[in-house]
Amino acid sequence: MYVYNLTAVVSREVLSEWQLWLKEVYQPAVAATASIEQLFVYKVLSTAGNTTTDTTYALHHQAATAADLMAFITEVLPPYLQLLAEKFGDKVLLFGTELKLVINE
Repeated sequence: MYVYNLTAVVSREVLSEWQLWLKEVYQPAVAATASIEQLFVYKVLSTAGNTTTDTTYALHHQAATAADLMAFITEVLPPYLQLLAEKFGDKVLLFGTELKLVINE
């Protein structure tokens, strides 16, 4: 299994609006793509040294193959990142990490 973890640091002032966007726009779009099998949204409970009031989320996009994951990252994701940037600007900061499952207990 391959995972694209998209970490979002969301400013308190846009948190409710971002959550609505995630539910109504982003999640349905990801569900409609064939390259991602499942999307999990986690709230990060603690981050080292974080003294802000921002909330951090980890969005795990699961794909069966590396090719599916790369197709999602290069073809599906960019327009949604652009929409997010236009709507929220620097109130939502993002960074992505590609992961591969190596141990499954």
